[in-house]
Amino acid sequence: MTDRAAAPTPSEELAQKVTQVFREKEFIRPADQQRLLNGLTGGTLSAEDWITLAENALAAEQEGDRR
Repeated sequence: MTDRAAAPTPSEELAQKVTQVFREKEFIRPADQQRLLNGLTGGTLSAEDWITLAENALAAEQEGDRR
């Protein structure tokens, strides 16, 4: 038995890269980063989830709040 965590799957690696790029480009708020990562990794993001993430980012941009 080993204490090492399992290596990420290709899907997890891709989800991490997508999430990182979205965050760097400020397409999502930092507060939504984990939500996006979990949704991409689990394949559970719906159209409504994407809309909510976009609305959150736009509202934060208009308010000058990037949390």
